Amino acid sequence: MSERTQGAYIHHVYHLAKYFGLSPDKLSDEQVREYLFHLARERKLSASTVNQAVNAFRFFYDHVVHREVEALRRALPPDTIVTLDAGAAPAYGYDRLHFTKPRTFLTPLDLGGLGFAFPVALGAKLGRPGAPVLAIHGDGGFLMNAQEIETAMRHGINTVTLVMNNNCWGSEKAYQKHFYAERYIGCDIGNPRYDAFARLFGAAGYYVDQVDQIGDVIRTALAGGVPAIVEVPIDPDEFPTPATAARKTPAARPSP
Repeated sequence: MSERTQGAYIHHVYHLAKYFGLSPDKLSDEQVREYLFHLARERKLSASTVNQAVNAFRFFYDHVVHREVEALRRALPPDTIVTLDAGAAPAYGYDRLHFTKPRTFLTPLDLGGLGFAFPVALGAKLGRPGAPVLAIHGDGGFLMNAQEIETAMRHGINTVTLVMNNNCWGSEKAYQKHFYAERYIGCDIGNPRYDAFARLFGAAGYYVDQVDQIGDVIRTALAGGVPAIVEVPIDPDEFPTPATAARKTPAARPSP
């Protein structure tokens, strides 16, 4: 099975998990296989292809996403306020970050307010100055309000912003990938190095390109006592499946 086909099936399973309120690691192999066989019957794919897709899903979760999310989870104190932006890159946080205290998760959800997370994080820090505050952005969304790092410096609002940089408008690119045969128009963008961008304003800047560094860097940034930006480069070809694409393929609800 090609890497592209594996990726397509993986995205279907992630959307299935999110739609039914399950974390992907809570889906059994049997549930995943049942859903993929449903797709296979519609698309006349072989059983061996479906089994390969199941194995690809498990490998992807256990060795790519799981490690990154676990590193971030371990680094965040329980009272951390997380503001999650709209867009494709931050969307992975919806069902992979855990929240155990009220008023610690702020997001625009389906309103799609791109650029939401950073300014809302500043407000959250002013409202609860003793709590750690982390904003999670894609690069496109962060650039909509990136100038507010000056506001954070001027007023001493010590938030940490995680910028997941794939050098594109991820949601738009995902739609063009799934609906227009990867004919991409106007969705790739250029970026500065965000660690350098932060330092231009006097803030702390970090660049992380190894999964095992994420936890330590986030802890350092949260404890630093100054506004901080942490840039993490991510795969420019890895997107969640658009909801409208998944809804075109109905599936039976998996058992709990």
